[in-house]
Amino acid sequence: MEVDVEISRRYPVTVNSPDFVRFAQKTTETLLGPGGYREVRAPMMGAEDFSYLLQKWPGAMFFLGVKPEDPALAAPCHSNRMLLNEDGMVYGAALHAQIALDFLDAGFRGA
Repeated sequence: MEVDVEISRRYPVTVNSPDFVRFAQKTTETLLGPGGYREVRAPMMGAEDFSYLLQKWPGAMFFLGVKPEDPALAAPCHSNRMLLNEDGMVYGAALHAQIALDFLDAGFRGA
């Protein structure tokens, strides 16, 4: 058997700006309270087109906790079995809006 392998690098690594993470963390804790922000325990290796934006402008990718109340119903993102607690979506919308408002109001000057 012969095989030709071609590796194409389509998406660059998604790298959060540490300054923007701190900026958004502060907004999150102000809006949602001290327990509203949790750091991901370990880096993730997923490919994401958001990485192109982060090459041009400081920012960060965050996850919104919308796991179903019953842990047995939790399935991975992008799974056809994925269910989410839609009550959490309002917090995500509010958080996006507040980060944008804080960004425009105070001005983010991170690298």
